[in-house]
Amino acid sequence: MRRQGLSSKTYQTMKNIPPFLLRILVTLGLMSILIGAGYLLIYQMGFAQYELPDDQQALIDTYGTTAETPALEDSYDVIVVGGEPEGVAAAVAAGRNGAKTLLVEHRDGLGGLFTYGWLNYLDMTLNHDEENVARGLFNEWHSLVGGEEVFHIDVAKAAFMKMIADEENVTLALNTTVEKPLVADDLVNGVTLTHDGETKDVMAHRVIDATQDADLAVAAGVSYTYGAEDINQDGAMAVTPVIRLSGVDWFKVREAAKQELFGTATVSDITAHGFSELHTMYTPSQDGMRLRGLNLARVGKDEVYINALHLFGVNGTVEAEVEAAMERGQRETVSVLAYLRQHFPGFEEAEIEAFPPEFYVRETRHIDALYELQMSDIWANRDFQDTIAIGGYPVDVQATSANNTGYVISNPDQFGIPFRSIVPQDKLNMLVVGRSAGFSSIASGSARIVPTGMAIGQAAGTAAAQSIAEALDFHAFAESEEQIEQLRQTLVAQDQYIPRFEADYPYKGHPADEAIQTLMNYGVLVGGYNNDLNLDSALNHHSFVNLIRELVKRSNAELFQANEQHMVDLNDFIYNEEPKNLTPEKSAEVIYAAFGETGEPTWEGLTAFLSADTIAQFATNETLTRAEAYIILADLLETVNEES
Repeated sequence: MRRQGLSSKTYQTMKNIPPFLLRILVTLGLMSILIGAGYLLIYQMGFAQYELPDDQQALIDTYGTTAETPALEDSYDVIVVGGEPEGVAAAVAAGRNGAKTLLVEHRDGLGGLFTYGWLNYLDMTLNHDEENVARGLFNEWHSLVGGEEVFHIDVAKAAFMKMIADEENVTLALNTTVEKPLVADDLVNGVTLTHDGETKDVMAHRVIDATQDADLAVAAGVSYTYGAEDINQDGAMAVTPVIRLSGVDWFKVREAAKQELFGTATVSDITAHGFSELHTMYTPSQDGMRLRGLNLARVGKDEVYINALHLFGVNGTVEAEVEAAMERGQRETVSVLAYLRQHFPGFEEAEIEAFPPEFYVRETRHIDALYELQMSDIWANRDFQDTIAIGGYPVDVQATSANNTGYVISNPDQFGIPFRSIVPQDKLNMLVVGRSAGFSSIASGSARIVPTGMAIGQAAGTAAAQSIAEALDFHAFAESEEQIEQLRQTLVAQDQYIPRFEADYPYKGHPADEAIQTLMNYGVLVGGYNNDLNLDSALNHHSFVNLIRELVKRSNAELFQANEQHMVDLNDFIYNEEPKNLTPEKSAEVIYAAFGETGEPTWEGLTAFLSADTIAQFATNETLTRAEAYIILADLLETVNEES
């Protein structure tokens, strides 16, 4: 008798299979089911019985409580302000290289963004050979916390404490507030500190600002730009309250990724990232925020940290703004959880475990340093004579408002961080490490990553000790090739990765190479993870209009304001004309209109805006490729900025 559910064809096929072969097939099928069920059981039981490894638990047991602050001395060789990961690296390095060092932190523990902002999913800095380019003290800390992409926050805090406790030359002052820097002309001679209600002046030969926002440097009079002000743009990258949930079924999360329910995603046993369609599927309950794709960090069986919620327009240096935004972020976290419970498999039973003590703040100030690291330096994988650390993370410029989505400008191989980029222009004996160092707002999309910052911090502490021994201020130190080379040798001996290199980069030697680097510095070209600018394709005249307007605005605010109405009127090309491939004649028409030129626009008549070589080069072109348009735009930018 035929069983219900089998087609006649299937039944006949099975009937014709020899009995012994049928038994084998049935047995294999049952084994597959049992293996799958066993895998799921082991997978779940392994995390159900999750306990910290013995060495990590021992870290917490030994270093997991707030250390007592000893009586402070009147002076130290080096004072490091800020217990961020970069500050810990700077203090440890200074101490190991013989400097009596004081590390000052206003919180009750160390780790800052990692341990109070709960950013426990590491952005590893790998070059194109998959080598980790942030080594040295970062590797020491990373080994202590397990060497994975995700770390346990209490273990991370204890690991930082151990690194400081192991250094006899380093004194730690927790729960200690910096009231003011002690400044005399170009020197920061120390700081006024308050601890347990008592205030004391503490002097130092060298001072390192390792606060997230360069607070000490700014208080000392160091000049800076805020957010994207360096390219005449408003705002800074979004801030994020990391969402901490329990009760998440990771197996179901993995299945949701396989089914691409929210777009593509990559899931391991402890991390997941992707689900980018949530960007449009989730509607925030409040204005000024957005949910992007999820970055998930799994700790234990069912506890998950989510980096995904963006709040816009929050100045991370203004306490009142941060407090108000934190309240809004907590309310939105509740809405996000409700959505995930209803729509995202694995979150049906999820609960908010706690709210973060602090935001993940991506960007605030950028100090004016002896050298500002530029986007073109990263694009060209540039090494410097005074390279003290190596970066390699994609240039990930997150959204600054609900009107844009952010972008990955490029994916570098590896690039140097010059010592000059941590030396303020205004002070002789101070260094600034962390995301507020001397990086342009675009370059900071990569250089802000904490592993890179810890490498820079290690170099800063080492340089501080060396500069004291050599009796050189940091400006003189930066000018000395001999001192820089000695510093580099010391860092290499202490496991820092700073090889001399000359790397290839996208479109190296291309006729548009120099123009690309010029435009890259203003963030108007986006290569993405593949570094593809599609140079051989045609550019339409709508895009040319937008590029001219943005380039003038970002490079020369006064010139833009002087021609603001003309720049607005450029919209006529977009609203009244269909997009067409750019020609020399149409580009001349657009350039004339942008700057209010009268008369009949001709390509040959652009002598006030372009060099004779550029005019001659493209005079016979019927259309212009992107590469050719970029050459024209870079030439235009140089000419009009020189004349203004």
